[in-house]
Amino acid sequence: MMGLLKKQKESHRNNPVRLAMIGLFFSLFYWIMESVRDVIAFSRGTLIERLVPGEPANLSMRLLVVCSIMGFGLLAHWIRFRIEIYRKKVNRNFLMSHLFWAGIGFSVLYWILETVRETWSLDQKSLVSALVNPDLMHTGMRLMAVCVILLFATYVHLLMDDRRKAEREFKQMNEQMELLVDERTKALSTFNIQLEQEITERIRTEEKLIRINSTLKMLSECHELLLRIQEEKQLLNAICHKVVEIENFPMVWVDFEALSDQSALECHAQAVLHEEDLEILAWFYTNETNPVHQAIQSQKPLVSVNLPSHFSDENKRQRLQEQQYTLFASFPLIVNQRMLGTLNIVGHEDQRFGEEEMTLYNELAIDLAFGLNVLKMKCEQESTQREKEHVRKQLIQSQKLEAIGILAGGVAHDFNNMLTAIQVSTDLAMMEVDEKSPVCRELNEIHQISMRGADLARQLLLFSQKHPIEPQPLDLSMTVKQLHKMLTRIVSSEIKITNEYDLNSWKVSADRGAIEQVIVNLVVNAQEAMPHGGELKLITKNVVIEEEQCKQIPESRPGRFVRVTVADTGVGMTEEMLQRIFEPFFSTKTPGKGAGLGLSVVYGIVKEHQGFLQIQSEQDQGTVCQIYLPALDVPDRQKVKRIPFDAYQGQGKGILMVEDEEKVREFTCKGLQMNGYDVFTASTGTEAEALFDREAQMIDIIFSDVGLPDINGIALSERLKKKKSSLKVLLCSGYMDDLGRPSSLTETIYLQKPYTLGDVLEKLQRLMEA
Repeated sequence: MMGLLKKQKESHRNNPVRLAMIGLFFSLFYWIMESVRDVIAFSRGTLIERLVPGEPANLSMRLLVVCSIMGFGLLAHWIRFRIEIYRKKVNRNFLMSHLFWAGIGFSVLYWILETVRETWSLDQKSLVSALVNPDLMHTGMRLMAVCVILLFATYVHLLMDDRRKAEREFKQMNEQMELLVDERTKALSTFNIQLEQEITERIRTEEKLIRINSTLKMLSECHELLLRIQEEKQLLNAICHKVVEIENFPMVWVDFEALSDQSALECHAQAVLHEEDLEILAWFYTNETNPVHQAIQSQKPLVSVNLPSHFSDENKRQRLQEQQYTLFASFPLIVNQRMLGTLNIVGHEDQRFGEEEMTLYNELAIDLAFGLNVLKMKCEQESTQREKEHVRKQLIQSQKLEAIGILAGGVAHDFNNMLTAIQVSTDLAMMEVDEKSPVCRELNEIHQISMRGADLARQLLLFSQKHPIEPQPLDLSMTVKQLHKMLTRIVSSEIKITNEYDLNSWKVSADRGAIEQVIVNLVVNAQEAMPHGGELKLITKNVVIEEEQCKQIPESRPGRFVRVTVADTGVGMTEEMLQRIFEPFFSTKTPGKGAGLGLSVVYGIVKEHQGFLQIQSEQDQGTVCQIYLPALDVPDRQKVKRIPFDAYQGQGKGILMVEDEEKVREFTCKGLQMNGYDVFTASTGTEAEALFDREAQMIDIIFSDVGLPDINGIALSERLKKKKSSLKVLLCSGYMDDLGRPSSLTETIYLQKPYTLGDVLEKLQRLMEA
């Protein structure tokens, strides 16, 4: 179609040239015919001579005809031009008829001019006669010329008609082309719209893919951090900085609920793109309508695209709008249906979350919560493992102490047996001599020395913690004073011990061994607090606590008390330590250097004696521990130095004495026999039981050591008492074992080793009177 249109256009452009060429052709045809006529009709030379006539008249006439033909051609071209210009205004048929009549007019004009030429040049006839009645030759030639002109007019008419057909075809093709162009234009417009939509959608998709890829990269690197970092604070800070670095958010932080106030939040980690945004981040903790609370309450992700609306302060809203901080997102950190905190993000308008990004960030929050829970479980597991290891070491230490205690108890037991033998034999010897005799004084000195040996044995039992608690009137000043020598051996030589005793201190009802254990524990703790030396003070004083003072001393009450103070100049303790010092297994010492039982034992012993403690300490300022024991209302009676043995006669009562130590058994038996008792002796439980079966009627009292080689003295007493219900029991031992005192035995009295003969006689008298 386009080629046809192009060819038609070129044809129209060449029409004037073709018309001129045709006019020239017809003119040449006429010129040749005219020359032939002159040769044939008028015998005017040869044809060649007539083609180039020399006569001016003949040449001019020919030229006139040629000009007529060419003028007719110009007229035809003008008519075509008019048709092209005024194709919508000029009647084509009208113009075409004018063209035909113009051809006839030119033919008539030629006829007239030819007649004039013949008349003027040949001088044959008159003009009218030549015009209306030409001869046959001239008529033929004229008709030929007229035919040439009419033929030229007809050709021009056909040429114009062809052009008119071509124009119609061109117009139809042009209309078809316009329709096709319109259709193509519409199709191209639709395609362009679709293409623009596809390009826009592709751009959006590419931007979305870029953001998703960025989020996936961030998520991947955060997962790497979860696997690599094992400390909670460091992990949270690293993840916040990673989100800001990759996603280019202005602010990212992690909130946890505050321990002190569950309605408040605490920032555990944060990261900002610009340092000045830290001020904006602080607004979330002072704002009453903190959007983070909504995420915590709903336990679902929260996204807001109008962050300034969450703040009531106009200045804050304006600041956020200036910074274009409109996006806010909060993702709850939930694990096992328990809220840990939230992951919070502040962003710009163009950083809105898509559905895929919301899913990825929610997965990040889930993974972060799981990672935090794993870290917490791992820390708890490590703490439990450390606690187990600590307890294991404490158990080993306790077992060591128990083993040493058993060893000390065993040594004390044997030592008490030797001291018992010495004291009883001394008592027997003193019964045989006069009090004024020098021998009596020496025996008395031996007795006093054995008493000091008994104190040493009691201290060994104190270390073994198997000393039975037996309250009695006690002078605390004297007790602390007598303990001084042993304490100097315990503490380091770099520690100076000073004493301040109240020589008129009131008596208290207490077990001496237990009180000594309390003081020893406190002194040991003080020594540990002074690794580089210092000063240790032991002070006893009578105090009266009034009602007002009770507010300053925990667990105190009004009354009269004897206060024992143990003060050191050591490292002291913090307030947190002071809150836990009486907890079992809590120790201020380094791991492996303490079982954590010292102060808990002290607290238990003091409470058992109806007393209370007050401990004051500051870091690097030393520690002051004050023990308050209630004073006795009635003063204790003074003990006599010599026992009046005549007041404790046995009057023939039968005693089964069971003692594995030969000298103790021998001297005690002799002393009892000298004071009116019938004594049956045995060294083992089996021997004693066999002897009892034979002499049961003669035995009223069983006097047995608790620790026998083959059986416990308590079990032996229970078995014999089942055989004779009226049997009375006196038990003695250097220490009580894990069975404690016999609860199933009635009318039983306990005697502590080492004992004197007077102690035995007094206990037996009490037993018989019971």
